[in-house]
Amino acid sequence: RKEKADHLERDLTSRSATQTGAVLVTSPYTAPEQAQGDNSRIDARTDVFGLGAILCAILTGRPPYRGKDVQQLLKEVSDGDTADALTALDHCGAEPDLISLCKRCISAESEARPSDGGAVAQEVAHIRQAAEQRAREAETERAEALVREFEQRKRRRILQRAAASIAFVLLLGIGGVTWALFETIEARDDE
Repeated sequence: RKEKADHLERDLTSRSATQTGAVLVTSPYTAPEQAQGDNSRIDARTDVFGLGAILCAILTGRPPYRGKDVQQLLKEVSDGDTADALTALDHCGAEPDLISLCKRCISAESEARPSDGGAVAQEVAHIRQAAEQRAREAETERAEALVREFEQRKRRRILQRAAASIAFVLLLGIGGVTWALFETIEARDDE
């Protein structure tokens, strides 16, 4: 063990900087062009893929690539095979606009991705603003519904009281007419 540790330490300290052309990646979060080592295609959109991969992991609980073994994982990364991630995104239940953004960010074709992290941030801000607006509108609708319900209950109570008052007046009237009839009948009988 000590020999292995010493060898690893010598190996690490002998490299003071990353060599030009070396590919340092976290495979499940790597853009295809980066995994292929195609330096001519690596640009800000490569970083956008990484942002999308992180967003994918947040939304679905897993990164875009999940090969069963290292070789399958490397093949998925190199091919840009995100089919499983796209399916998982479709079923994650997140905001549709956020899912759409994530799918564009992890596109195998770098041209289909947003131009850079700033563009992603702007889209996220718009999605957030739209969600906040929908939340405000939903709260307003809920408050209006509560007011309408209160008004309807108030009208029902007024109608119930009016109906009760009318019924009471009718009963009094019927009672008065009945009493008057009995009085009239008694007066005739007394004659």
